[in-house]
Amino acid sequence: MRLGDAVHQSGEAIAVACTSTGARGVPPVEQLQAIPGKEVVIFYDRFDEHDEGQKGAKKMAKALQDIGKKATVAEVPHAGEVKKGWDISDAFNAGFDLKDIQQAETEAKHQDIWASEVAGVVTGVMNYSKTAHLEGSKNTAHWDKSDRRLTVHDNSTEKKILDVVWEQEKWKNVDSHLSKSDVDYFLKEVQPILLEKTKAGLER
Repeated sequence: MRLGDAVHQSGEAIAVACTSTGARGVPPVEQLQAIPGKEVVIFYDRFDEHDEGQKGAKKMAKALQDIGKKATVAEVPHAGEVKKGWDISDAFNAGFDLKDIQQAETEAKHQDIWASEVAGVVTGVMNYSKTAHLEGSKNTAHWDKSDRRLTVHDNSTEKKILDVVWEQEKWKNVDSHLSKSDVDYFLKEVQPILLEKTKAGLER
């Protein structure tokens, strides 16, 4: 297994496990309990039919959480067009390495925080623009008032990068896929412009 080999060569104290149950199945509880440590990061296949890989990953996460482990679903790195069922081995064959896998892990663990921060910026822009649907050069944002749900898509890839709902006076992440570069764009480029325009409006 490519990931196991990479971890072994790195010398890092990381345990690697794989399953043979397929995306729809979950290993028996005794096998899940045998996984060392309290925290597990899950990398299942991507771009398969009906998104079975990601659905299976969430099912696995729930099973791990039920036995007291902290589980995070991460996305296998990719670039450009990829085949259906893209997995860790495909990523290594495409030139990605262990650091890229660990970066994907970091991004997955930060989604809830990032989603809340980006949602705050996006709603600020939409409120300033007085619209519930905003198409920019880079992203398109939409606010569904009835569901209290905010989504943002990347215009170049049509990929959903932000998906949150407003619950109990705060943003709750639903299915966001923000990268560090996405977050930097909204917080370091969009937010300063918004603050400047808002300040200018208040000074009139």
